[in-house]
Amino acid sequence: MAAMLITIVNCIFGCFLLFLASASEICPEKVVDGTYSRAFGCPRLSDTKDDEYCCGNINDTLYCCKNETASVHYQEKLAQAKIHQNNNLGLVLVSAYGAIVFMLFLVDWISHFKVYKKRKNEQLQD
Repeated sequence: MAAMLITIVNCIFGCFLLFLASASEICPEKVVDGTYSRAFGCPRLSDTKDDEYCCGNINDTLYCCKNETASVHYQEKLAQAKIHQNNNLGLVLVSAYGAIVFMLFLVDWISHFKVYKKRKNEQLQD
């Protein structure tokens, strides 16, 4: 009896995971003012087929919508992109280091050919 109950629970859980995997976006679970809200996939059964994105305020009501730019996940990606956009100090330092190394390479290369030309001229004079 217990094995049969475990099999049924696993089947229901597997169907739930299959449903979530078929969804375009997953609205996360959250707790607002002590009220727990479960995660759900978009589109829900009550939504139209085009409502693929999880929209709304992450701290308030979440719903499914058609507009990707209104999506909670899209807004998070934009916020992350802005954070990375503001941290350009590392890029500037690495670029300056690369430019210095390249200039040293050019100076070494030019001085090598000057020395080579000078030695060749000395050998021709002897």
